[in-house]
Formats: sequence, C-alpha cells, structure tokens
Amino acid sequence: MSLGLSALSDSMKFEDFCKIHIIFMQQLTIFAFPRDNEIGLWKYMTFNLDTHNSEVKRDSMIDLVPAAPTDDEFLYALYAETRRDELNALGWDDAQRNAFLRMQFDAQRRSYRMQYARFEQSIVYRGSEAIGQISKACMEDTIVIVDISIASIYRCQGIGGKLINELQEAAKRQGMKVRLHVLQVNPAVRLYHRLGFQVTAERFPYMAMEWEDAVQAESPDN
Repeated sequence: MSLGLSALSDSMKFEDFCKIHIIFMQQLTIFAFPRDNEIGLWKYMTFNLDTHNSEVKRDSMIDLVPAAPTDDEFLYALYAETRRDELNALGWDDAQRNAFLRMQFDAQRRSYRMQYARFEQSIVYRGSEAIGQISKACMEDTIVIVDISIASIYRCQGIGGKLINELQEAAKRQGMKVRLHVLQVNPAVRLYHRLGFQVTAERFPYMAMEWEDAVQAESPDN
C-alpha cells in the first residue's frame, strides 16, 4: 500500500506538480487504489522474502533500517503492488507491465533524489520481516514525508500511523513541521486528519497537508 503520497519539492509549485501528475494519469486512463484484501505483493516478479530477510533478526516491534542496494528488488516488488490495479485495468501482458513498472520505478527513484538533497529511505521491518518502506526528506524547518508503502497483508494494523507518529515526535523535538501531499480521494486522508494534519493547498486531484505541534504553532516566534 502506498499512503497516497507523492514527492513535491519546495522549488516546484503545487500547481505545477498537479499539472504534471494529471497528464500522467490521463495517459494511463484510469487510477485505482490497491484492495486491502488481496496479497499480490509478488504478482509482477519472483522474490524470496525469506532470503531477503535472512540476515536480519529482530523482535516483533516495528523497526526502520536504512535502505541498501540489496533491498532494491524488495522495493520494486512493493512499488509494483501499489500500481497493480490500475495497470491490470489496461489489459497489458506481463512483459509490458513489468517493462512499464521498471521504467516508472527507476524514474521515481531518480526524481526523489534530484528533488531532495537530504532524501532518506528506510525499510520497515516487523520482527525480522520486511513489510514496507518509508521515504522522507529534511528541509530547513520541515520534515517532508515523501512516500510510505506497506505490503497489503500488513495494512489496517496501525503501522502507517505509527510511522507518522514517530516522525511527528521527531519534528516536535527539533521544532519542525511535517509536510505531505496526497490525492484528495485517497482514504488515507482520514488518517492524516486524525493525526492532526491540516490542508494547506488544494488543486484537483491533489491536496497539500501540514502538521505542526500545537505549542510550537502558538509560539510568538511563528
């Protein structure tokens, strides 16, 4: 699952970001969200999760480990899962789907690193099992949540909320804000509202949201 996040650099206007992504969505002709009741993480490729996790031994708590080159195939499989429904609707065969997904995956990674000088990506573990990823970037006074993806079999278990809570606590300690943007129709918007995010800009089909600690927001320095 992706929580509907997309990268938006401070140097890119919100309106320009929306124009670019609307064009991309029109080319695909359809956009849909992954269904929570389907596993399907390995639909587009063969990937041995047990092998991937063989050198990582942790307890059942959620843990973050900086992404390494050895995580690339896991990250690709996770990305493919988040795009599964929209591409299935196009009727492409496996070769076409995989070629398109690989191109998009590589382009996304390059884009994130070009937009954010301090881009960081971590693998989300539960115990010794890799279950997702979270990407963020630190700006001068803001932590930008670039993307969060959780494998479908681990959704609806509060994991995404926990990850965001931890970023909020980190931002609070450093006197920073937390920023993200999301599709307006994404169900994750409800989660962001519950976590205290406020809408700061809207241009169909996206919205920008921001969180700031209440005490910090009331400070006369702000």
